[in-house]
Amino acid sequence: MVINPFVFIFILYFIFNTLALLQALLYEGILVEIEFIHFELDVLLFSYFIQMIFLFLLLFFFLIFFSKKTTKNKIKLNFHWGLNLLILQITYLVFSIYYGVNIAGDASKVKGDSYIKYIFIILQVDILYIVLSVLLRSDKLFWINTIFYLFSMFYRGWMGGFLIAVLLFLSRFYPVRTSMKANILILLSFSVFIFLLPVLVDAKWAVRSGMSLLDFLSVVDQSFTFDKYTYSFGYIINRFQHLGHIALLFDNAADIRELYNQDVIKGYWMDGYPQYFLSQLFGSNGELLNSFMVPYFWGDDATWNTNAGLAGWSFILGLEVIFLILYLLFIVILPYYLLNKYAGNSLLLIVSCFSLSYLFHGWFGAYINLIIYALAFVFLVKARLANERGLND
Repeated sequence: MVINPFVFIFILYFIFNTLALLQALLYEGILVEIEFIHFELDVLLFSYFIQMIFLFLLLFFFLIFFSKKTTKNKIKLNFHWGLNLLILQITYLVFSIYYGVNIAGDASKVKGDSYIKYIFIILQVDILYIVLSVLLRSDKLFWINTIFYLFSMFYRGWMGGFLIAVLLFLSRFYPVRTSMKANILILLSFSVFIFLLPVLVDAKWAVRSGMSLLDFLSVVDQSFTFDKYTYSFGYIINRFQHLGHIALLFDNAADIRELYNQDVIKGYWMDGYPQYFLSQLFGSNGELLNSFMVPYFWGDDATWNTNAGLAGWSFILGLEVIFLILYLLFIVILPYYLLNKYAGNSLLLIVSCFSLSYLFHGWFGAYINLIIYALAFVFLVKARLANERGLND
């Protein structure tokens, strides 16, 4: 059996959102961020139904362009690319540690004049790793960069690095076929992950709270309790589902739509680095929905970001949802076509996976930034290769 990374993560999102619906129906409500909220039956069912429409729409987009016959990698990066990527990752982690920034859940910024911070604003290291690693010619450099990436993400309090590494592996080495030996290895790895899950979750919060490594290790034995396992499993499930957020937006769609019409909330098309720089240049007002809805529902002291979801946006937009669909056609189908034609399956697979991790959850900016880096890099490499062939002719 061949494991397709997009299909793999699609199944995860379908299962966990369906489980969330069943749980919500059983308890007549669902935990949304920090609050258990009761919802009417029709609200839950309609929210889930619209969620599934967008989930299967993204699957449809993927199936249009993915072909097993497409070359795995039409671009193969040599040793120097892999080495420079590793150096860049190391520099970024040292920079983050020194200035105490880029930690999950911490909005701290570099104070004073530091020109290096502008380098990392332009060169988004985590995105560059995702784009470049699947194209490296050397398997050894892929694994070295991946191991350091996992360490860096974990040190900065991001647990999602583990899933990203799995998706990158499946994308880079596609088609990955399972065998008895592979199944045993997967089962053992999954068992170790489940056993250590409470430790990983506790470590994440320890990093975000600023706890030192020695202090955490001194209390790590407290992670292996029934309550910690229950909490950890619930935490993982909630990372893949956002049914409660969608139901909450559905219940309050009229009020939030009015704020959207008053430009208190920025449009979904304003999320992304190019849009951010333009809004700074021209003084655009408003706040992104992912940021706005947290203090709106849970008070001004709540400062994190959350999942608005494509379905949540559809409730706010009403009949204007047709423009959201057209926007999705532009930011999904066009990049898929270009990546399939010029880069090959590996990069197409990993970008399509992030259409679920980012777009399905309503993180337009994160997805836009990823495809901009991917397409810009592909065309720069293609232009360089074309120039070298021209000089040799």
